[in-house]
Parts: sequence; structure tokens; C-alpha cells
Amino acid sequence: MADEWFKIGEINDLTKSANLMGKLIDRIEIKTVTLKKTQETIEVAEYLLADDTASIIYQVWGDKEILETDKNIGKVISIKNGWVSSFANKFRISKGKKGEVEVLDEDIPTIEISAEQLKGIKEKIPISVADYFNVRDLKKGSKNVNIKLKIIRKDQPRRVKNNLTVGTFLVGDPTGCILLTLWNEEIFEFDLNDFIEINNGYVSTFNNVLQLNKGKYGKIKKIKDKFEVNEENNLSLDY
Repeated sequence: MADEWFKIGEINDLTKSANLMGKLIDRIEIKTVTLKKTQETIEVAEYLLADDTASIIYQVWGDKEILETDKNIGKVISIKNGWVSSFANKFRISKGKKGEVEVLDEDIPTIEISAEQLKGIKEKIPISVADYFNVRDLKKGSKNVNIKLKIIRKDQPRRVKNNLTVGTFLVGDPTGCILLTLWNEEIFEFDLNDFIEINNGYVSTFNNVLQLNKGKYGKIKKIKDKFEVNEENNLSLDY
């Protein structure tokens, strides 16, 4: 993305990372989440960031950064190489591992956000981070798994006992990849490079290899999200 800068209103479903500038309007949410893999707890805060085209949710992790961000409410910040995601038709940006955030000694015009509108945002905004897994957090026995993935390999379906068909996919997100097992008709609904969302999945092992399963009560669908996959961190490497 080099030195390309976005207006907030230019962020769309294809945006994976962005440089942008905006004013911190207010903090709208803070909560404690438990990291799936380590069971450590961490504070996550969400702020409303705006420019003259639109607003976006700015996500901040950790007590130290939250305290620093609170001090800068009302100021303008720049985010370089921020990570962009979407949930429930709302875009979010965070610094991520490679991003940089700087407080600027200047002012910018923003869209009008009334106190009533801000109150409504605080009451209605969905919290996505705690509800969704990253691949790197998956482990044997993980249940109620909600996760967004890209299909990076689709193996030839095979017939098994009871006249069933099983399909194996390699799927991943920016944190890693894992095998996914689907059955019968669902195998043929998804193809290489599709982006998918699984709700209420679970993780099991087969021949000591981790596998993600949709399960009887899970759901799977195609989504418009776009992101890269970390193929080096393969949780099913022995496959």
C-alpha cells in the first residue's frame, strides 16, 4: 500500500490494511476478553474515529495503550499500515502488529455526530473480537468456534462407509491455517479461494492431526471479507 492514504469513507470490503487520519471522538466500549490459546485476559477498547467522510471503529488492545488513547480523545491521530476488518456491516481498524499510530498537532473537519447519535452508537454497537477465534487460538476440544477463513486448498472428495462423502480443505487466516472437514453436498458449495465464515464449529483430532469441523449444529457461508493467509503456521502440519 506504500504511501497511499485513505479517507475513512473509502474503506470497503476489499480493504485489508490502510493508512488513514481521523479524530478520536469518544471511547464507546471497553471490556475484558480471554485469549483462547493462553487463557490470559486483556482489556480491549473501541473508539469512534471520524473524518469529513465517515466514521470507523478504532480498536485498541492492552491497558497501557488504552490509557494513552483515552488521553488523546478529541485529538487527531494517523494510523499507518492499520489492519482493517468488518463485522455486522461495520468496519474496524486497529494498529495490528506492523502498524504505527501517531498523535498529530493539527485539527481536521469531521462529519457531524450529535450526542444522541453517539449515545445510540454506544448502545447498539456489536462487539466482535471476543466472539471470534483466530486460527492460532484453535486447539483440541475448542467448541463454539466462530471464525472467518480463506480456502487455500481443496482436496479430492472421497467416499467412506455408509455411502457418505467427505471433503478436506486447508483453510486459514492471517494467523495460521488448519484442515477443515465437510460432508456430502456442502463439499461442492465451496471452492478454492472462497472466503467463508463458520459459526458454532469445533476442533477435533484425526490421526493426531488437528481438524476444524462445522458439525451437526454449525453453520457455514461465503463472505465478502478479504485477507491474506499465514501458511507457515500450519496447525495440521502432519497431514
